[in-house]
Amino acid sequence: MSSELPRTRIQELARRAVIFVISLIVILVIWQLIASRSNQLIFSSPSTVLNALVNLFEKHNLTGAILSMLWLLLLGFGLSVATGIPIGLTMGRVKIVDEVVEPYMTAFYVLPRVALIPLFIIWFGFGLLTSVLFVYTFSFFPIILIVSQGVKNTDKLFIEVARVGCASEGQIFTKVIIPSSAPYIFASLRLGLSIALIGVVIAQLELVVTGVGDLLLLGQEFYRTDQILAILIVLAIVGYILSEFLRIVERRVTRGNRLNTFAGM
Repeated sequence: MSSELPRTRIQELARRAVIFVISLIVILVIWQLIASRSNQLIFSSPSTVLNALVNLFEKHNLTGAILSMLWLLLLGFGLSVATGIPIGLTMGRVKIVDEVVEPYMTAFYVLPRVALIPLFIIWFGFGLLTSVLFVYTFSFFPIILIVSQGVKNTDKLFIEVARVGCASEGQIFTKVIIPSSAPYIFASLRLGLSIALIGVVIAQLELVVTGVGDLLLLGQEFYRTDQILAILIVLAIVGYILSEFLRIVERRVTRGNRLNTFAGM
């Protein structure tokens, strides 16, 4: 039985790898066909983009640009996680807090973040703090709203059984509500991370022209479509890796939660 599970897992990974390779080949072929019939200034071929990517790493320090982007992402997204999850848990559990705060959270969530740039510049000037707070506004509100919804969707039967078992409010919160809300918490983190990555690029384009933003503007200035496409591909890969990392963490953290909701109570 134990030998069958790893074999099944390997087969699944192999199947997904084959699908990925085939789909990638199809995309590259279609890309090459479109590029061969287009102006290279408008739409570059895969080989041209690959050469531009190598040039970016060798001559324009793309590695340093990516690291500076990740540092800004870590600061802004990390701050939103540290503040958004507790607020979301509180909103979902305390009705009066939810009724007071939720309309404002929703209103700020749908507010176009780019409109905040002039105000942030006036308040904080040009610098790291402005960029961090700008990225923070991207991921903070979705984390709060999704986490609070996860708490509200906790099965009431679990809570009532815990109360019958004389569990304290703190035990109910830590042993029932948080484990039950874990899928929502990680869903909020994945969504918040993807939106925060958008905020980082905008910040490096509009607030502090540096890193990836500087390279994108350089490509625009000299009509280097190949360079811009190369950077976009790198951004997509970085975003995918970060999202998959959160999925792996989620699987490890939430493993057994459904069966052990009351464990240790």
